This record gives sequence, C-alpha cells and structure tokens, in this order.
Amino acid sequence: MTFSAPQSLYNTPPVLSIYITGLVMEDISRNGGLVKYAKMTKEKAAKVYEALREGEDRGILREKVKEGSGSLMNIVFDVVGDGMETKFIGGAESRGMKGLKGHRSVGGIRVSLYNAVTVANVDVLATYMREFIKENGAA
Repeated sequence: MTFSAPQSLYNTPPVLSIYITGLVMEDISRNGGLVKYAKMTKEKAAKVYEALREGEDRGILREKVKEGSGSLMNIVFDVVGDGMETKFIGGAESRGMKGLKGHRSVGGIRVSLYNAVTVANVDVLATYMREFIKENGAA
C-alpha cells in the first residue's frame, strides 16, 4: 500500500533483500517447512545445553543467563579460569569452528545456531566441548 498509494515511486524497495528472503522461504518450504526447522533448532540447542551443563558440573563452563531463560538460537557461556576462554576458542578454531568469541563488551563464548548450522556441525561442537571439559575441568 505504501508503495502504490502515492501513484509514484515512494522509495525504492530493498529489492535484493526481498529477493533473497523469497529464496530462503522457498528453500525452507522445500526442506520440510517451519515445523521441521523448529524441531531441528530445539535439537541443536539441547545438544549444546547438555554439554554446557556437563561443563558446569565439572566447574569449567558457566552459563551467562538464568536457567530457563536461555536462547535456542544464541547460547552464551563463560569458560572459567585465567586463559581458559582463549584456550577454548583456539581449540575450536583448530577444529574449523569459527565465530565463537562472544561480544567484545561481554566476552565469553557465543554459539549461534542459525539454520545454516547443521545438526552434524553441532555434534562436532558438543564433542569438542566434552573433550575440553574432560581435559580441563575439575574432577
């Protein structure tokens, strides 16, 4: 309505964004729809939170948000101990995982589980988290 009502060009619509959004929506529809993606998102988050809880039990990881308030899409936590965050990120990067460093103002680790991140990718991360916990956590 905003674009047609003035009988002129109101503003140039964000054509590329609209086009790409259409491609993403078509891809989601072709691959099982929103129900499948919602289920997959919950599965991925559960895997990360399970490994995170194991790390909390061993005193090496600490969730940044109150239990029950965590995101399904962006999971944030701290690695406990001097230099341990850098060690965690270095180990992850050596295994091909990028972008885990948290925001510069809050630090920590930020695991983003966007649709492009597969369950297999999350399995690799959860395995690494458990290896890190085993090697560095309190008994």
